Amino acid sequence: MQFIKTQYPLHTYEFPQLVAVPEAGRAMYISDDRLYFCNSKGQIGCYSNDTALWLRTINVTLDLRGIVRLSNGKIIVINAGTPAYVWVSEDEGITWKRVWEDHHPEIFNDAIIRDEKDWVYILGDPIDNCFQLMYSTDGGSTFSKYECSNIPISQGKEACFASSNTSMGILHDRIYFVTGGGNRARLLHELGEAENERQIYETPILQNGKMQGIYSMDISTNGAIIIAGGDYENQNLDTATIAISNDGGFHWQLLNQEIGPSYISCVQFHPHDDNIIAAGGNGLWITYDKGNHWQLLKAQKINCILWNNAGTKLYYSI
Repeated sequence: MQFIKTQYPLHTYEFPQLVAVPEAGRAMYISDDRLYFCNSKGQIGCYSNDTALWLRTINVTLDLRGIVRLSNGKIIVINAGTPAYVWVSEDEGITWKRVWEDHHPEIFNDAIIRDEKDWVYILGDPIDNCFQLMYSTDGGSTFSKYECSNIPISQGKEACFASSNTSMGILHDRIYFVTGGGNRARLLHELGEAENERQIYETPILQNGKMQGIYSMDISTNGAIIIAGGDYENQNLDTATIAISNDGGFHWQLLNQEIGPSYISCVQFHPHDDNIIAAGGNGLWITYDKGNHWQLLKAQKINCILWNNAGTKLYYSI
């Protein structure tokens, strides 16, 4: 495996191996050391050892934006736009079953994740100021919606973004998600009964524009939260597009961007440490010192990134 080395003060660091996935769109998922992905052509694919194993089509009209694979091998994908569907395959993509659909004119699903119990969660834009958050406890066979009283209310035209299937995460068994659009860019979570379970977290990320806000989030192994985004309509704007919190969202620190990423569609912690990698309008960037210095890995617009489990390879799509 080839690595490129760079010199930072006191240390020498190794860059990851970069692996392009040309067919991938805005969502990738690692399972059993295989890479699964979906794209805007209604296709789902699988890579193993950086080689394409299969590429299959559900429907060419579907803009697929989210994918997970459960421990039993079941693959679940969602599309953006209306009608909204959830599709499931139990035979590595050979056949697909539609298990859920919604024809509401305002439905728009943004992300899908799973937890260690194989519960599945889907995040959608708000309808009548209620974010559409669904869950499945039976491996994606059926889905139920959270009550609006258990989800923070959308403010103004606040919604979510479906840029890389990374607008949602899990921390302490609770679903967190990030917002943008309108006049808000917040970190929100499902609400509990206790007062300390009903927190709403304002963030310093660029906001107040239709396409401004938080596009991506990630949670490190020690519970740190990284959020990133910016202005999709002005991707060279490099002010307040990435921030980190070490206390669950109560306090935020904007990262240095004097030389670094501008608009960011996807951000990730390294799976085994707090190093950060960000992808977006002005390329692929990595920092080994929490944003004090950034190194450009690839000068190309990139939509989505994902580490392998070992943290030695970084998959990316354009």
